[in-house]
Amino acid sequence: MECDFLIVGAGPAGLAVGKKLSAYGRVRLLEKNDTVGGLAATLGCKAHQQCLYCGICRNVDLSRQIGDLRSLVLYPRDILKVTRFDAGFQVATNCEEIRAKYVVIASGAEPFDARKVPSLGYGRLEGVLSGLDVERSMNDGRVFELFPPQGRVAFIQCVGSRNFKEKRGYCSQICCRYALRALDFLRYFLPGLEFTMFYMDLQIFGAKSDYLWEVARNKVSLIRSIPFRVEGENGSLEVFYENERAKVIKEKFDRVVLSIGLSPGSSTKNLARIFGLELDEWGFIRNFGGGRTSNPGVFVCGTAGGPKDVETTIFEACQVAENILEIAG
Repeated sequence: MECDFLIVGAGPAGLAVGKKLSAYGRVRLLEKNDTVGGLAATLGCKAHQQCLYCGICRNVDLSRQIGDLRSLVLYPRDILKVTRFDAGFQVATNCEEIRAKYVVIASGAEPFDARKVPSLGYGRLEGVLSGLDVERSMNDGRVFELFPPQGRVAFIQCVGSRNFKEKRGYCSQICCRYALRALDFLRYFLPGLEFTMFYMDLQIFGAKSDYLWEVARNKVSLIRSIPFRVEGENGSLEVFYENERAKVIKEKFDRVVLSIGLSPGSSTKNLARIFGLELDEWGFIRNFGGGRTSNPGVFVCGTAGGPKDVETTIFEACQVAENILEIAG
């Protein structure tokens, strides 16, 4: 099998770059799972009175549009070996061999496993949820089963990010915005809930940033401290944190949501090894500009190259496609 552009990963980055390149040459997309859309396909829309531009609609649209290109998607596929030759790359998968002139790695990232911070109680205490739990419950209509009609809810930010000791010192660039969108959604439909957000600093950029800043300032109690422990007792949760005077404070909540970040995916690291790609200090594929990697002819886009939200992922993928077309002439 031969193609001009081989794209590894059929999430929002892979779908966007594939859609763009398909108008200029033969495209094949390899996907390790048996569905397209990636992690973003499992997330939920958080609009209530207005669209909050979380990017989920864009990913759904791309997944539908790729239906016209369904024959170009090969899945489930794993890449086993890559050989370089003058005109490009010979890629051996678990099912076939493909010759491609250019390769785009769009294999995505993985949500941080909150169990790796056992002191926060995820998987141990009933009522401690991850941001991904909330997102997926929004997607399948179960979100209101997770929260009581009245009570106190704490959002703890930067879980899995901003931790230099654990070599996760980067900002995941998604947590503040998805937490505020989810919080605003819950507050609208469950007005009996009160919300507190524990944060390090707020990173709110992009579409609807003014609205999200309004949510942060007027609809939630902000505490600039990251809790170090969550415990449960008699059906309630106790959150321990230090105030500005380094005094330990304990507060009770009915639910705690851990706003988890993104981690380099195991498949991305494996692909970097197979293609001989340089990683950055956090384990993402290093982007030298325009999606270029340390291996000429191999490009990266989306969260394989670092954390970003769906909207930014799609925008970057289109830019990478334009750069590839300029190089290809």
